[in-house]
Parts: sequence; structure tokens; C-alpha cells
Amino acid sequence: MTTVLPTPIARPIIARPIAFQEKMVQAYQKRRKTQTRRTRGLTDINRDPDAWYPTIMSVFLDRFAVTFQHRTQDTTRIVFCPYGKPGDALWVRETYLVNAFNELLYRADFEGYETSGMGWKGGRFMPRTASRYTLPITDIRCERVQDITEADAQCEGWDFSNLNLRESYDPVTMTKAREWFLKKWDEINAKRELGWKHNPWVWAVSFPAYAGSPCAS
Repeated sequence: MTTVLPTPIARPIIARPIAFQEKMVQAYQKRRKTQTRRTRGLTDINRDPDAWYPTIMSVFLDRFAVTFQHRTQDTTRIVFCPYGKPGDALWVRETYLVNAFNELLYRADFEGYETSGMGWKGGRFMPRTASRYTLPITDIRCERVQDITEADAQCEGWDFSNLNLRESYDPVTMTKAREWFLKKWDEINAKRELGWKHNPWVWAVSFPAYAGSPCAS
């Protein structure tokens, strides 16, 4: 007797939006950015991040999910990652405009030029059809922001040209990229009480390096 196995159902890749600032779009174009850290969806946990710890991280109901346990109360919460799971994708929202010739222009491409007064639209207004980058998700972790390593901070878009060439650089013992990330993180998140000192829980999302021709550094 021959056993016939059911044909696996091919699920379409789900792509969700994610906003990138111009500097991070440029870092991606230059193949320096393959990770991003976000706090979206972790608001309740991050009201008191020290009070919670993760017990299970897995894909559940087609989303990456984390089960958090409260340290002093008999309370458990399941938090779903708003960016999906490995195998899904992110489409990048960035500052853009449509000119008089119905052409799409992106502010990240105008580094070094005066661009004020051109009628730019914020990335949150960008439709899917205007997005030029889709990032396949290769990994998702949930961790505290201070858990970031020097290697991870480099993958967040750190520019090696910021190094003093007279200094030796050992990624095991030095923290140049991590210090850079700390400053960038606080520029965006400290005003929301999610700064470095608060040490919030974050989604650490990984994706492949830009496959096109890298822009000039």
C-alpha cells in the first residue's frame, strides 16, 4: 500500500511596511545595514521592562511571538511581532515625492544637496507602489536594547569611515559602533521614554545586504 502525503500549501510571502530615515536608507544602499531594532507592539512590556522576562520565542499563528512572564506576579503575556516572521518581508517607507513629470524621487538619493522646499512627503504617506526596497526577513529576536553587540551595532548601519585611522580597531574589545548606535537610538527614542537607560525590549530584525550596485560611500 502506497501512502500519499498531502501536498504542502504554498503560502504567499507577506510583506509589511517599515519606515527608514534617509541615513538608514543610505546605509542600506551602501551595504552597511542588515539589522533594525524596533519597539512597536511592546508598549505594555516596556512600561516596566525589568519586570518581565521571555520564556518562549516561536512562530505561532503565522507570526513570531514571545511569551513574557512577570517576575513577581502570576501574569503571562503573549506578544506577537508586528513585522511577521522569518520568511516574510518588509517594504521600506521613506521620504519621497512625485515630480511634475510623474517621476518618483527619494530624498535619500540627494545626500549633500539642498532639498528643502521641494515638497517632500514623509514615509508614512508612501503607498506600496512607491516603495523601491523589499527586505526578506531572515531572523527575528526579542531582546533588551542594551544586549546589542558590537557586531550587531555595525549591522545597524555604522560607517567605518568614522574611525580614526590612527587607531587600531578590534571588534572584540572596542565599542565604537555600539557607542554610535546608543546615540542614534536616544535621538529617536529617549523622548518617548524608551531610551538606552530605560533598556526597553526590542524586536531585532535581520535581512540580507542590498543586492544592487552599492552607492558611493
